[in-house]
Amino acid sequence: MCYALAFFIHISFSLYMTELGYSSILLATMLSIVSGMLLLTRFIIPRIINRAYCHKAMIISTAASVIGAAVFFYAPGLSPLKAFCYTVLAIGGYQVQMSLSDPWIMKIMETDKDMDYGKVRSFGSIAYAVAAVAYGWALTKFGIGIAFWSILVFEVVQLAISLTIPDERVKMSTERKGSSWKAILKKPLFLIFVGCYLFPTSIYALLDSYMPVLILEKGGNSFQAGLSSFVMAGLEFIFLMFYSKVADKVGTRKIIVISMIGYAVKAFAVSLAPTPELVIAACVTQIISFCLFMPSIVRFIQETNTPEEAASAYSLLQVIDSLFSTVFTNPVAGLLKGSLGTGPMLCVFGILSAISGVIFLMLTKDREWAAE
Repeated sequence: MCYALAFFIHISFSLYMTELGYSSILLATMLSIVSGMLLLTRFIIPRIINRAYCHKAMIISTAASVIGAAVFFYAPGLSPLKAFCYTVLAIGGYQVQMSLSDPWIMKIMETDKDMDYGKVRSFGSIAYAVAAVAYGWALTKFGIGIAFWSILVFEVVQLAISLTIPDERVKMSTERKGSSWKAILKKPLFLIFVGCYLFPTSIYALLDSYMPVLILEKGGNSFQAGLSSFVMAGLEFIFLMFYSKVADKVGTRKIIVISMIGYAVKAFAVSLAPTPELVIAACVTQIISFCLFMPSIVRFIQETNTPEEAASAYSLLQVIDSLFSTVFTNPVAGLLKGSLGTGPMLCVFGILSAISGVIFLMLTKDREWAAE
């Protein structure tokens, strides 16, 4: 349900703002605020996980998302304050939910060794796929008036499901107490990964945020924006099932490099496509980008850190990612979009992702790939 809500609350935000008549400058500003909030959220996620506050966090974040959506869609007038309320409450609440998902899974994986992250993530993708195409069609047919009620229903259902998931307090062993961010930052391989990870994750986030805008700019509609997400998430559902087998044969290092270059291919493919239909067709490049990149993050963390360090390393990576998005990615993307356009802006970040992949391959060639 959390992945389904991504399209309702976060991905469709640019579509809501565009269709309601807000400026692209305000949209870029709100996306920068989103990144800043995500940075704060990711600082508190480890505490929520370790102290078994996941259920409480889900209740509070659900209430915030529903209230923020109600203000945005039903308060009279068209003002930046409404957009700000939606950004802080609706998207902020969803960010807590989404930021909890992977660490919560990793927490459960500590005791359930047979859990396959790729397969778990694939079911999130199919939920996203169905939600995207159905919601895109519904928005086109019935209009933006259904948005709030869709968010309300899915948030309530997600909350009910999440309260059934185990949320046990983590036992703070001596080893876990010693697994600080300071110790993890002393690992050269982790630092290399962080440096090369930032641009691929930037283009990943930008493609999600601006894909609906790109389709609208090429003459498309809300249904086609949803259909593009359906295609990508459907491919994720199929190929993430086999990710572990492929990564075992090819190796995590090479998979990471391929995915970073794959994001460049995806950025150019969707940006250069002249029609909405061809943009949707170009989304097949999701196979060599997201399908390889996202599970590789968790795999890298697990392979290069001890079980006691894994959750801390993942949280640290997400904090650095959010900081980078706040101070660099979204401001620069906003400037480039204004001066060059949506497509060229995505291509610039795609090129930086490919360069990151090459650098990562060169710098890790002779390094030991194991938990230190």
